Amino acid sequence: WNQVFAFTKDRIQSLSVEITVREKEFVNDEFIGKIAIDMSDIPTRVPPDSPLAPQWYKLEAEANSSVGELMMILWFGTQADEVFIDAWHSDVASVSAQDLVVPGDKNRNPEVYVKAALGNVKLRTRVSADKSLNPRWNEDLMFVAVEPFYDHLVLTVVDKNNEEEISL
Repeated sequence: WNQVFAFTKDRIQSLSVEITVREKEFVNDEFIGKIAIDMSDIPTRVPPDSPLAPQWYKLEAEANSSVGELMMILWFGTQADEVFIDAWHSDVASVSAQDLVVPGDKNRNPEVYVKAALGNVKLRTRVSADKSLNPRWNEDLMFVAVEPFYDHLVLTVVDKNNEEEISL
């Protein structure tokens, strides 16, 4: 794909990086495979260091079997890196809902999902499997945004049973 992605290191709250490959032609973006790399195995490059060489990584299927390989370069860098200016920038963020109040019914726990909108693109999560007052999601919603950034990212928690927004 010849694409560079930049993530703010301070905001990453994981011990590994996971790259997932999906088939876009299928309705549900069928899972093909993934690569998981420990953060401690990622090299650091500080310009004017010489460029890093691309490597082949095995794409693992769900049953720990290899389904192919993906060539890529992964490194910790700085804004002085020559590819930084052309990179797709992302700021990793976490969203959670705590102490939800269900309108009109204090005796039932909410069945909620998150709606996300950026401009005219709208995505949503599945209903949280955690039916408590502190539901959790383990889903990624990906938006591609280009500069200049005019639109705001709007996140809304919605109760599935009555389609009302829930106050956070």
